[in-house]
Amino acid sequence: MAIKLAIAEDNSFLLKAVKEKISFYPELNLKFHAFNGEELLKKLEEDSNVQLILMDIEMPKWMG
Repeated sequence: MAIKLAIAEDNSFLLKAVKEKISFYPELNLKFHAFNGEELLKKLEEDSNVQLILMDIEMPKWMG
């Protein structure tokens, strides 16, 4: 069974690199990505069926 994950990263270069690496592992299923914390929270409200979140710790627009 695949691990369902989401990514929150505001740097598009790093986001692309992480998505590329994840694509090599069939046991990892990228559900969605977000460019900031606010967007991540909205997407989680729409689909909370995620088991793992890879998140940038220095990101704009976190909660408010």
